[in-house]
Amino acid sequence: MVKKRNSTLRKKAFERDNFTCQKCDLEDKTGRLLEAHHVNILVKGGKDELENLITLCKDYHHFAPNSKEEFQEYMKEEM
Repeated sequence: MVKKRNSTLRKKAFERDNFTCQKCDLEDKTGRLLEAHHVNILVKGGKDELENLITLCKDYHHFAPNSKEEFQEYMKEEM
């Protein structure tokens, strides 16, 4: 079951993160190359709130793990 997402959170996360991928520092003021990643994913009880979102480029979002612990390690890894 897919939970309903707050449509304004994506933009707020991008603004907070200065429209920059938090993994590779790609900056995209248009937001077209960026995605909002839920650190604690929704299907595992994560909340659709700003504190649970991080801005990633599409490439790094594609490979981001779905567990919070694995994601934290992923963010520490060299690119």
